[in-house]
Amino acid sequence: IFFPILVFILLIAMLWGGIVLWRKARRRTREREAAVTAYYG
Repeated sequence: IFFPILVFILLIAMLWGGIVLWRKARRRTREREAAVTAYYG
């Protein structure tokens, strides 16, 4: 009974971490695009 719960918690942690990293990367990409647009006018 304990092992499936552990796997479930691990899956949720990986999914949550992936979403957080994806949001950070997307925000960084948007900032880079804004900087490029401002630089090239």
